[in-house]
Amino acid sequence: MLILTLLTGIVVLAFLIVLGWALAKIAHALEAIIGNLEKIAMGVRVIERETAPLCGEIATLNRAFEALDGRFDAITGNLLRAVE
Repeated sequence: MLILTLLTGIVVLAFLIVLGWALAKIAHALEAIIGNLEKIAMGVRVIERETAPLCGEIATLNRAFEALDGRFDAITGNLLRAVE
């Protein structure tokens, strides 16, 4: 009975060592992922800061495109008549 108890203790200890090793590897991988996510977040903030001045110009650009709306159909019709 004593041998069985000792063997069980050794198996449990081995399991805990392997479990600790696996958790350490997982923690290391997660730290690498966190580092990459921090770099991505920094890049997104830089892009947001660099493109912020464009927000005011988008309304102007949309109005210019709305003014052109429908005029391309007239140009297409004129070109098709010129080809015929």
